[in-house]
Amino acid sequence: MVVSSAEAAREMFKNNDLAFASHTTNEALRVDAFDKGSMTMGPYGPYWRIARRICTTELFTNNRVSQTEHLRAKCVDNMIRWIWAEAQEKGGIVEIARFVSLMNFNVIGNIALSKDIVDPKSREGIEFLTSVSRVLEYVVEPNLADFFPFVRWLDPQNMKRRMKPDMKVALDFAFGFVKERLQDRQKGKTNIKRDFLDAVLDFQGNKKDGEPSNLSSKQISTIIVIQPPPPSTMKRAQAELDQVVGPNRKVEESDIGKLPYLQSVVKETLRLYPSIPLLPRKAINDTQFMEYLIPKDTQILVNVWAIRRDPNSWDDPSSFKPERFLSSDIDFKGQARF
Repeated sequence: MVVSSAEAAREMFKNNDLAFASHTTNEALRVDAFDKGSMTMGPYGPYWRIARRICTTELFTNNRVSQTEHLRAKCVDNMIRWIWAEAQEKGGIVEIARFVSLMNFNVIGNIALSKDIVDPKSREGIEFLTSVSRVLEYVVEPNLADFFPFVRWLDPQNMKRRMKPDMKVALDFAFGFVKERLQDRQKGKTNIKRDFLDAVLDFQGNKKDGEPSNLSSKQISTIIVIQPPPPSTMKRAQAELDQVVGPNRKVEESDIGKLPYLQSVVKETLRLYPSIPLLPRKAINDTQFMEYLIPKDTQILVNVWAIRRDPNSWDDPSSFKPERFLSSDIDFKGQARF
């Protein structure tokens, strides 16, 4: 089933979210049972509920986001310093995307592990980043085994065989941090500032609905693991920054609420060019959805591209117009429209 309208998406996620809470696992992700440990890719069940509960209480609360603002600022400062150093070294030619990826991983590392996990000069860190990038490429690559399950055992495109070495590098890298923290705990060392890994290690399940009382080291390791706008838009966004922030200081997260046009530019970019697709869902049971009976185990695909360019929901949907978010309560996240 393909969901291609805002109305159907709203009905699915607001009124039938639990009925379609499970996921169809990409065959490539079955390497090293990664599909069993990933919250985003794994099937609905006891482990998935545990992972979601921990993330909801330890990562996504307003208080926790505020507490980790300085960590994100530190990682951004490091990224700018790395870009500046490479620009000086190579005469101004810099691959920005590489440093953004490094920064993103270090934000995750600081929140989850209280440390940077990659450095542009670290061989081990670059190997990890390269392996993760290749894993993501394998995941989105069309695979015959996903469309014809009866040929899975043949691995006709060698997808799992190609993916296995990179998945091992990524998981071993993450497990190294878990092992180090476990050894510190055995020696009586405690982390002064409690981070996400501490929350996972301290987890005690209630054993309801088949929930385990704690998580294995492998499960813990698994948890841890556009076109440019028009010049007129860039000028207006820069003018807003100059007025609110000024030329003599850095932009802080507390400034974001005072930069409505810049927020609109980000929203319009995400509308036209979603950062990641919505993962396929799977019906847990036979479900009545709108006028249709959806059988158990039906795969549901959400066509985000079509929804965010639907002329019934957006005026002039193919044009880049940040102003649409200034003049109404429309949001790309779905408060008014999907």
